Amino acid sequence: MAVAAPSYSVLPGAQAGLPPALVVNVRAPLPARAFTEFGDAQWMKVFVTQLPREVALDELLADNALVPQDAAQLEADWDILQTEPAGSGGTRGLKQNQGNLDPATRSVVRRIELYKFTGAYDPVTHAATCADVLCKVPAAGEVGDFISAQMTAANVQSDSVTVTSIGNGKVESLDRRVSCPGACGSPYVQGTTVTLTARPGSDSTFGGWTGACTGTGSCTVTATGHVDVGATFALIKVATSAGTLSVSTSGKTLTTTTTTTTPTTTTTTPPTTTTTTTTVTPPATGSDTVTITLAQGRTSTPELRVDGAAGQSATSVQIFSGGTDAAGTSCTGTQLGSASVALGAWTFRQRPAPVIPSTVCVKSGLGGIRKSAVDIRS
Repeated sequence: MAVAAPSYSVLPGAQAGLPPALVVNVRAPLPARAFTEFGDAQWMKVFVTQLPREVALDELLADNALVPQDAAQLEADWDILQTEPAGSGGTRGLKQNQGNLDPATRSVVRRIELYKFTGAYDPVTHAATCADVLCKVPAAGEVGDFISAQMTAANVQSDSVTVTSIGNGKVESLDRRVSCPGACGSPYVQGTTVTLTARPGSDSTFGGWTGACTGTGSCTVTATGHVDVGATFALIKVATSAGTLSVSTSGKTLTTTTTTTTPTTTTTTPPTTTTTTTTVTPPATGSDTVTITLAQGRTSTPELRVDGAAGQSATSVQIFSGGTDAAGTSCTGTQLGSASVALGAWTFRQRPAPVIPSTVCVKSGLGGIRKSAVDIRS
């Protein structure tokens, strides 16, 4: 079986501040028929995705949801791969694809598919001659049997700084290349010193750094490999000036008790003290505290995978089959499991899955709710 054998290399950014590019080269696996002739041709398709974590060899399976194979993940759609005679100077024998690395990328995964070419050949050179001339859009009868699919990944360690911000505030670098929320990561030349400053919103205070920095002052890191920095902002607790304020919570109800002392105008009459208790039921838990970026099931494995993000310092999420109740405040159905939140992201994978639901509901440890339909495949 002819299988494409890719090789990888990294190109630095075209100029300072631009991300590096990961280059993949794929050579035609079938040899030339003769010194002056082309080899047999094959059609090639390439799918690609970038992930925020490294990938292990045992994850590169055709039925794994992390392997790209959707139309939106196409990097090269229908291209002819064919060994060329020596000195031809063509581009059929070696195909090169490349893409800039995002600052948060830890791995690049590709699926390279080969199909038999069943179109016409030049009778002299044995070069594939396609109906569209350029061999970019196969005509009817030009694509034959599926030959192979090569799952390949490159774990990368570009020099970059990535910031995760929780709460109402902004993190900015001295060079303005990081301004999070918004631009939460940037590539750098190896060894560059990057200084970050936390700027809380008007209703918040800066709680401190996590990751590569600690404390509450400015953060200075050296961009050697991936550098992850977290910043947490907390809302300011407001007390009334008329007296003392105590706060207690029970379930989803917030109870505030305010004690106010009012002075009198005479020395013989003691001051009066008034205690007011107010119960406030906050709005239903907001779906903005948890999001679902992928909900996919495969019946052949069987496997269920749900990915997403969580905010407001949530440390875990629970995954349920089914949707939410009418008020949208709780998940219905059976709990399938839970996942830990790391740097605002979480991944839940169940393989083999005892059941693949048509809908999943995710609840964060802080009460955020989100439901999503499951993309079920064979």
